[in-house]
Amino acid sequence: MVVAGGLQAAAPPTSSSSSSSSSSAAAATTSASKVPPTRAAAQPPLIPTSVVDAPTQRLWAASLTAAIQAYKLYSFFSPDASLSHALLVDLALVLALSRLRIPRLDFIDAKWAIIGALLAAFDWLALGGWHTLLSFAGLGAVTSWIAAVWDDAFSRPMGLSEHRVRISDLIRPSSHILGEHTIHILPHSTASISSRAPTCHCIGVGKSRVEIPIFFNNTDPTFLQYSVTPFGSENAYPTLYNVTISKGSLTTVESARDMLQGGVKQAIQDGHWDEVEAEVMGSGSVVQRQGQHVPARAGQRSRKAKDSNMHPRQSSQQKFDLSVSAIGRVRLERVMDKSRMDARIAPGEVIIVQCPTTSFAPSLDGQEAGSSPLALVKNNAEDVLSALLGRRHGSTPGAGFRSFDWALPQHEKVPIFARLDRTGSYSWELDHVRDACGNEVSMSSIGKAQFSKEIQVHERAHATIVGCSRERPLQLLRNGTAKEVLLRAANVETDAKWTASVRFEPEDDSTDAWTKNVTIGNDGLGRIQAAKPGNYILEQIDGSYCSGEVGSPWSCPVIEVPPPTADISFSTIEDVCAGSVGVNAMAVLSGSPPFRLQYEIKRSGQPAFRQERVIERTREEFEFRPSTEGAVQYRFIGLSDANYRGLPLDGPTFEQVVHPLASASFVKPTSSSASRREDSKIIMRSCEGNRAKAEVQLEGTGPFDLTYALRTANSGSSVGSSSSHQAAAIQHTVKGITRQRHTLDIELPPAINAHGGSMTISLVSIRDGKNCERSLTTSDVNVEIRRVHPTAAFVVPGSKAAQRTAVLQGESLILEGQEAKLPLRLEGEGPWKVEYRREGDAVPVTTTLHSPEAEIVVDRPGVFQLVSVHDAYCQGSVVQQSSRWNVEVRRRPVVAFDAASAASVGGQGRSSKQQQLSSLIRPPVCRGVPDSANLLLLSGQAPVQVTYEHEAPAASSSSSPTGRRKRETFSTAQNITSLHLSTSVPGWHRYRLVEVGDSSYALGAISRSDSDDLVLEQLVHPLPSARFIDQDHHSSEQQHRRGGRSGPNKRKSFCLGDTLSGRDMARAAPIVQLSGSPPFDLEFELRGIQMHNVALDLNEAESIGEAGDKPFRLDSTGTWVYRIVSLVDGNGCSSTPSPGEDSSSSGSSSASSPPSLSINVAETANLASVGARDDYCVGERIQYVLQGTAPWTVVYSFEGKVSTATNLKTSTSFSRIAEKPGVLEIKSVAHASADADADSVGGGGGSCRKEITNPATESGMRKTIHALPRVRIMDGGHSYQDVRQGTLATILFSLSGEPPFDFTYQHLEATDRHSDPKVLETRTVVGVNAREYRLQTREQGTWRVTWLKDRWCSVSIDGETGDVKRGSGRSVKAKKMAVRGDVKGTIGKGEGVEAGGAFEIEME
Repeated sequence: MVVAGGLQAAAPPTSSSSSSSSSSAAAATTSASKVPPTRAAAQPPLIPTSVVDAPTQRLWAASLTAAIQAYKLYSFFSPDASLSHALLVDLALVLALSRLRIPRLDFIDAKWAIIGALLAAFDWLALGGWHTLLSFAGLGAVTSWIAAVWDDAFSRPMGLSEHRVRISDLIRPSSHILGEHTIHILPHSTASISSRAPTCHCIGVGKSRVEIPIFFNNTDPTFLQYSVTPFGSENAYPTLYNVTISKGSLTTVESARDMLQGGVKQAIQDGHWDEVEAEVMGSGSVVQRQGQHVPARAGQRSRKAKDSNMHPRQSSQQKFDLSVSAIGRVRLERVMDKSRMDARIAPGEVIIVQCPTTSFAPSLDGQEAGSSPLALVKNNAEDVLSALLGRRHGSTPGAGFRSFDWALPQHEKVPIFARLDRTGSYSWELDHVRDACGNEVSMSSIGKAQFSKEIQVHERAHATIVGCSRERPLQLLRNGTAKEVLLRAANVETDAKWTASVRFEPEDDSTDAWTKNVTIGNDGLGRIQAAKPGNYILEQIDGSYCSGEVGSPWSCPVIEVPPPTADISFSTIEDVCAGSVGVNAMAVLSGSPPFRLQYEIKRSGQPAFRQERVIERTREEFEFRPSTEGAVQYRFIGLSDANYRGLPLDGPTFEQVVHPLASASFVKPTSSSASRREDSKIIMRSCEGNRAKAEVQLEGTGPFDLTYALRTANSGSSVGSSSSHQAAAIQHTVKGITRQRHTLDIELPPAINAHGGSMTISLVSIRDGKNCERSLTTSDVNVEIRRVHPTAAFVVPGSKAAQRTAVLQGESLILEGQEAKLPLRLEGEGPWKVEYRREGDAVPVTTTLHSPEAEIVVDRPGVFQLVSVHDAYCQGSVVQQSSRWNVEVRRRPVVAFDAASAASVGGQGRSSKQQQLSSLIRPPVCRGVPDSANLLLLSGQAPVQVTYEHEAPAASSSSSPTGRRKRETFSTAQNITSLHLSTSVPGWHRYRLVEVGDSSYALGAISRSDSDDLVLEQLVHPLPSARFIDQDHHSSEQQHRRGGRSGPNKRKSFCLGDTLSGRDMARAAPIVQLSGSPPFDLEFELRGIQMHNVALDLNEAESIGEAGDKPFRLDSTGTWVYRIVSLVDGNGCSSTPSPGEDSSSSGSSSASSPPSLSINVAETANLASVGARDDYCVGERIQYVLQGTAPWTVVYSFEGKVSTATNLKTSTSFSRIAEKPGVLEIKSVAHASADADADSVGGGGGSCRKEITNPATESGMRKTIHALPRVRIMDGGHSYQDVRQGTLATILFSLSGEPPFDFTYQHLEATDRHSDPKVLETRTVVGVNAREYRLQTREQGTWRVTWLKDRWCSVSIDGETGDVKRGSGRSVKAKKMAVRGDVKGTIGKGEGVEAGGAFEIEME
């Protein structure tokens, strides 16, 4: 139960009274309410939950804790791991988490103390406390084992080849103690064919061999001989077979004594158990015959064997499967092992007969072969039949038989009866057959066809004639192709062939009757060609297996269809005036419609013209009216109906001379006519004159007189003098027209010609050459007259109010790059072609416009003049008062630098690339000095925006022609503006005006790029600088300038007592690198324990080192510092380092390093051997103690190869693992400071070096490493040897190393027979001076070596190695010294130092 305040109240005691419970609960509540609020309720979190919610704070706290613990685990693997550091980190973590007061993590102080204690305990255990804890618990051996495993798994000490090695790989026992030897004492061996295995086998189809199990006791057989005696003759000679047995063909049969059951007494009384077989089976393998019990006494006889440790093979026996392919009696004759020793052969034989077989005869009978009597089992869809076949012979495989005639194969035959009273598929299958020996053969395993029989009962086919019957006979054309009579048969199977018999009966009683056979296809269809009329009858249908049935319809009548005919008669068409004008033809047809009647019309002097007409009835009338006069011939040439196609007709033919009636009609206008728009309409425009033309097509006999009428559409008056509202038609007659096509030339009426309008032309009548006149009702032609004149003019504002005679000119003001649109007003029919010219241009411009209110778009300034206009049909005129338009361009703003701000114009003092650009040159300034230039506004409308490009040099180079580019934009309304120049980066600065814009023009590029006043340049001098560099760094910079690579800077190192003077110290003198313009004024100082004041003048002394009064000696160890005080160059630019740059801890400075240089003064290095031993074994650690100041460099040689050990700064001990035999010699030891020069004062490869010229004479400087001894038992592997009882075995130990040898061997139980063999004997052999040692024994077991020692080294099977003699080492502690001093000096003004160069300073 939880109450307010976060405290838990005690539960009330259990009581049956509810009042007691209520009072207890009330008491608990009252008690809880008196509890004061907790710290969480009193103090909120340090970070409010409104800023960071509580779950996020807990996530951050958990992440911080996990990160700190991971860092601690990582630091525990470092050699510098400290318990105090880990405790401080945990203490800070606990204090921080407790002060944050995170919700649900705001524990009381006691809980935080427990958490801190747990973290401290974890740190103590991780940093070695577990070792102490286990030692107190009495588990020191466990501690040592864990430490050894840890070192072996993760420790990789340094070897003499300067590579990491694993000690366990060097002293692995498996590479020095090789091999084990196991001896087995074998009992007598036996071999037998087990009497409980099947004694009768068979060989036949699918089974060419028989596997007979052979059992071996106490032997590893390699050779076996067996015999096979054939059946049928008592005196037959057996055939011997030899078999070589491989190790892989033997299998081990485990003990099965629990299978020995009752019934053995009866077996022994019956004489079926002999002692040899009992001994064989007593080894544990039991194979039981069917229906035979295993005697229990067989297990008792096996107890006569010796102890299982001496005869381990009696607990199991081996089995070999003998493969036999011959038929007869098989007996085992001889067995030998690999020692050519014979095994005892137990009596017994196996009989192999021919396997029984069976198959179906050609009829439904079964025939069998095999050892009689035989049993056959047959299966089909209805029943299962079993039968015993054959008879028993006088000799059977019963007890006491001597003859084996019964084993010879016998042949039997049995009939099988079946009733096929239903249709379908019947199948029989022989399942299996069994002979007298019980050999059963399954027919399904062989899978041959003669073991199954199948019969198919087929249905009868049902055949009929399709598509033809007595009600629908088949029609045959006269002299046409034969028709097809289709036969269809149902229930046709694909594997059966069916043939139908068809008989033909002709219509007459002629002798053309016949009968034919038609083959029915797999689709059940048959076809026969009917070439003559008559009756085709389907008589019968027969198949491959049975006959079929014939259904209705079974007959097909074929009749002959007659061809169509035509009866045609002609009658002329007469005119009262003209005479014969055509002809009528009446055609009466017979046949099957539709008909197609072909005819041709031929005029004199012209080729014949053929036509065809489709007729759906039997009577049709043709009317022919030729349009031209002359002789015409009509002839019908062909006829077709629904059955016949293209039957020729020989006439009839009709000839006549026709005189056609005259007619006339307007010719439809062609697309090439410019004035025509529609078929019956003529459009005339102002440029086409006052006459209209219409073309007429005439037919008949000329000459012709043509009468036409004109009618206008004006409502006021007609063409004549009539004043009625309906315009009167005026007729005109054209006489003597001789051609078939005539053009009417019609003059327009004056009113329509002047103002436009419409007019209709109608053809009234025509008279031909025979004076026959005919009225015409052809289509009229409408004429539309349009009198609008094309014109063009500019739309000038105010042109309506101006005088018509005044010349008006339009004006446009545009910006550069913009287009001006000149408005036009056009009259006429579009599209219009307008031609205009710009003043000053020789060639006018033509443009096509489609709107009467269009615009001309121009992109150049000037005065534009309209030249001409042409609409779609006519040439027009230009309105001269509005034919001009003036286009002007507003000027862009112009800015430039004030030339007064520049010292000169040109490229003096710049690079060759910069000199190609003309610019204003501003006077140079030093870096950091403020400067500005004036900018002039020459034209433009304020406010003006200006963009300039500032090209600054690279930050580290004052002579680079290109550098960083930056664009800036500013606005100004003044004519003169001040532009601030950048002086923060030394070098040439280039300011170029690139864009300008005002209120009209947007910001755009300035095109006057070749002008001098657009570019301003100024040189900013860099501040001089000085820095110290060592010779290695100086040479590496020179190498870098030549394209090489430079190494890291190193601090100069000197030995105690060295002087900074003399030619031998010139290479070690500091070098100062200066940058700027010479000459320079340089001031520097040297600080140590003492202060040395030295004044030098570069202009007088040959070298700086010769200017002093006395040599300067480094008389104390420690760090000495050079520092630059001030520097002034030839440009007057000064540079003074800040106090913060005086750092003595800086080494060789880089470009960003302060102007100071530190040097180290150290004492001479030395080392001493730990212990007095000079002989070591492979895998041991050779250790030395280093003296002097870390880090050190040790040079040594091993087997002629010189190696250098560097970076020895974490410990005063120098150790290496002896990884191979050889001689180690120490050559030198020196200090190897990371800042020291590789070729410093002390010598090559380190400072304060101690050379060891003769390591053999100095104590501990020469060590000899010896190889570990080695022993090999027999061939070095796990060898086995089997010997019979009483035979002496020899074990060979081969030794390598330096004698004398001592070794310890163990005699164990056989390791291949025992999972945990017991040690039977342990002996140590000492003082062996030979390389071989032989041990003879008659005992069984395994021998192995556990420890070996030669003259120098020893090795054991548990991995321990070492030198024979153990020596004691000594510890030498290095001594460190610290010396301080101060030296000051000054360099005067010098003239000979180049900018960016370096010079040397030697202190004396």
